[in-house]
Amino acid sequence: MPYIRTMCRYHVQEKPNFCGATAAMMILAQQGKDIDKLDQMALYGVLASAIGSGIATLPAALVNVLNGEIPGAFRLVTENSASGVARHVIQSLLHKIPSAVTIYGDGHWAVVEGVSTDVDPTLGQPYKVSKVWMHNPSPGAVAGVPPHKPDDGCGSLGLPGIKEDGYDYRDWLSLVSLPEDANFKSKCVVSSQPTQIEQPMSPFPLPPAEHPFNKERAELALRENLDFETLSRLSPSGEVTAKSLGLVHSLAEGISDYYLVSVADDRGIIGLARIDANRPWLRSIGILGRPQEQIVPDGKKVLHALMNSEIPSIPGSLPEFDWWWKARLEESRLVWRPCQESLSPYLPFLAVPLGANLQPQRHAFVRFTIEPSVSLELTNPLQGG
Repeated sequence: MPYIRTMCRYHVQEKPNFCGATAAMMILAQQGKDIDKLDQMALYGVLASAIGSGIATLPAALVNVLNGEIPGAFRLVTENSASGVARHVIQSLLHKIPSAVTIYGDGHWAVVEGVSTDVDPTLGQPYKVSKVWMHNPSPGAVAGVPPHKPDDGCGSLGLPGIKEDGYDYRDWLSLVSLPEDANFKSKCVVSSQPTQIEQPMSPFPLPPAEHPFNKERAELALRENLDFETLSRLSPSGEVTAKSLGLVHSLAEGISDYYLVSVADDRGIIGLARIDANRPWLRSIGILGRPQEQIVPDGKKVLHALMNSEIPSIPGSLPEFDWWWKARLEESRLVWRPCQESLSPYLPFLAVPLGANLQPQRHAFVRFTIEPSVSLELTNPLQGG
């Protein structure tokens, strides 16, 4: 199976509205620009000055910034389908140039680093895509994870950045289809060189739904779907175990429920995977920047975060309210949608109801990482942010 890769290295976004600037940083660094001289704040300043609206990074502005550094190397393409976007993205990769695409409903920028196909895409040659390797520049703790230095202060969300993120092509198509704003719908920033390949063939059909489908089946599905390419990126030993962290309920239209499953080897937890909630389908797998001993916060940390969150009209940190919070936690469930509090489906939330008698019912959203924080709402990401 051919692997088309640009070896573009991931970078996290330093602020909630910096995804466009971060995409530019990753692409320019892969094209030979000194990453130490690619400052996200400076890139964002140029991008934002060209906007004059509430949108952080418009596609045309991103192309202009990239061509300002490497004249004539990039172009903006508008297609009428996600598979049409895929054609231009793959052609760009064949020219060793990563591409920028928008995902999620608000047009979050991500960078496609590589793809896996059944045959080499050439003019007149039908081909299928199986996997897309894409960098989602959501914030994360990355000090010491290449290309970051040990003293790099980038990111602070408690998990190392997902240095490699492989999406099943069918899942990737659905993500690219999500933006509705005409500024972002079916747009991509790719190599300026001519496109000389066909559009990919229709993807393989999804595996049939299974009833019941539970966490044990999700763990088995992960092991069944780990191909050699992914396993070689994950673990030198090739010996991994899987553990379901729970069913995540989607709060976003167009994104369905999934099981979050951790992957570990003898070094610790090395990856996080999304298995469809109803079928043995590995939708995506993220390889952590460095192994972790723990991903899920223990109950004491969650309870401490809730009791010290100072939510108005809700019992606080006094010991006598310990029972109240424990009762709420028993009713909690994992949820996720793209938001400023988490732009990655690998970082869902524990939605804790704050009492059924409240109208409308409120929740506290505890970020599901080793360093939990509490939010009373999940705020929409900025368009192109």
